[in-house]
Amino acid sequence: MQILGIDVGGSGIKGALVDINTGLLATERYRLVTPDPSVPEAVGDVVAEIVKHFDWHGPIGCTFPSVVRDGIIYTAAKLAPSWRQPNCSTRPASSAQLLRPAFWCECSATFPPAPL
Repeated sequence: MQILGIDVGGSGIKGALVDINTGLLATERYRLVTPDPSVPEAVGDVVAEIVKHFDWHGPIGCTFPSVVRDGIIYTAAKLAPSWRQPNCSTRPASSAQLLRPAFWCECSATFPPAPL
């Protein structure tokens, strides 16, 4: 099985298909520059470009330079302060709303971070 892995970083946002059985990249990595300012909507646009690049319609896993716990974004290293917000898990989310901040919380809920 493959998923689209997305790494949101302070200087670049990368994506590749990942074989979840081996943990190896199944495609070459595709990298775009993190927008400046790196507000949620602009980062979402870049993520959408990566999804479009791979013509992907399946599951997505992502890393995010932040502490996300119970749907609350506590930090946003190298990203705009607007990422730090109240519980984003209460925001509506669907596949049609991929670019909304709740998307990031859904990703972290799928692949939860280690306990602090």
